[in-house]
Amino acid sequence: MENLEAGFTIDNITYNHTYNKDESDIIRTSPDLQRPLVTETLEVILNLNRKGSWLYLKLFFGAFISFLISWVIFFIPQKDFGSRIELAVAAVFGALGNKYFVESIIPDVQILTKADIINNVVILLIVYNILIAIAQKNKRIKWSLIETDKGALVKSGLIFVVSMVIIRMW
Repeated sequence: MENLEAGFTIDNITYNHTYNKDESDIIRTSPDLQRPLVTETLEVILNLNRKGSWLYLKLFFGAFISFLISWVIFFIPQKDFGSRIELAVAAVFGALGNKYFVESIIPDVQILTKADIINNVVILLIVYNILIAIAQKNKRIKWSLIETDKGALVKSGLIFVVSMVIIRMW
């Protein structure tokens, strides 16, 4: 197909062909004869596929680094709670910045895309890491799975990897 950007392939082409009679718009076909206007509509749908893992990495590298920054907070001792939260907040801003970068690159659409889902999941996981850090600091909350930094690291990392694999394969 002419003018198809490099890296795109056409999966399939479908079309819908309809005729519409507009009773409110009357046309004169001869001096003595009138009829409703009939319009023909042809809708062509091109389903495109884009190859390339590099594009995926290019678009979401900032989000992944932001998650990594929020994940690193579990390497900071729990007694340095302020440093943990400051680093996690920086990760939130990094993920939000990446989200708006991706939205500026991808054309405006009014549907939820994989890109939106990936960015939103990363932001939610960063918030999840912040909540775990807060729960670890709070003496009234006793969750054995996240009491230790190692447990929180493993659980958070596992959730991240599994969710990204599921989204990528979906």
